[in-house]
Amino acid sequence: MPEMTIIRLLDPRPEDVPTNFPIFNAPRPLTGAKRWTGDFRHGVFYAAVDITLPEAERCIRGNVSLDGWLCEYVTRTDVEKWGREHAAVLGIHYEDHPYEEWEDSWLQNKRIEMRDLDDYLTGLFERAVIPLA
Repeated sequence: MPEMTIIRLLDPRPEDVPTNFPIFNAPRPLTGAKRWTGDFRHGVFYAAVDITLPEAERCIRGNVSLDGWLCEYVTRTDVEKWGREHAAVLGIHYEDHPYEEWEDSWLQNKRIEMRDLDDYLTGLFERAVIPLA
């Protein structure tokens, strides 16, 4: 059962990458329809995979084998939602703490996650809208 790492980022998603293209980050160059270097997260190399291409699964598996981490871009709204849910579980009021404390807590608890690669790929391709030739 191969695993992959997901890194959640509070950065804006690159605007020139379609939303259905998974983006990977690594300490070495990766493969994808679009590749670039950027801010260091797990590395400075980024690649976006066009999931409509026949080689998409092979490309994703290859990126994971090169220690590529899947980038999941998260918004302030996502953090606030998590903070409200977490506060309810803790029995405290979300509003009693500044947003920055919730963001720090979120980063400590949710930033990195391991996931089964095969499950991810199954879900990705089930949701994919693939144009008919």
